Amino acid sequence: MKTILQITPSGARVADLYGDGAVRTPELILFSRTELLFDLRSSEQDESGRLAPLVFDPASVLEWYFAIDSSFDSDTPPKLLVTGGITVDASDGGTVVKVSVPGSATSTLVEDMRGKQQQNYICEIGGFDSDGCAVVTWQFEIAVKNRIYPGNVPPEVASDPQYLTALQVKALISSVTGFTAQQLAEI
Repeated sequence: MKTILQITPSGARVADLYGDGAVRTPELILFSRTELLFDLRSSEQDESGRLAPLVFDPASVLEWYFAIDSSFDSDTPPKLLVTGGITVDASDGGTVVKVSVPGSATSTLVEDMRGKQQQNYICEIGGFDSDGCAVVTWQFEIAVKNRIYPGNVPPEVASDPQYLTALQVKALISSVTGFTAQQLAEI
């Protein structure tokens, strides 16, 4: 999923290429691995009326994070926190931040989503410099969608990328061996 993130003097907002903020909120699906791409744009417009790419020096940030929560209570951990698998590409005259979410099924997020089809959360992409100072903090809204059938794996296992559900194992075996679902069922 690629989202244009317009960096404003007060933070960030999801927008289209022309700066219109009435666009679809980025979404995560519970119990799913996802790669989110954020195309960073400035508030300035080019001659065609499009938001100009934001040129950002990724070397100014030592450690990145991606957090989702429903409150600003710093005494509780975020419902979802990703600190690895975040890359910043500033090679084509703009900046794209890629966040690899290995599993969105943390126990607190699963509990908060229980019985709900979808819920909007506060999302924050941030970064710290070598002194531990926050040099980047971009906040915007993100939606989390629940699953109809997440499988029978406990949330603590499903969120750890080193474990696979039975369906994922069968899909992996099928992709390597070429076995059909029927052949796998007979094994």
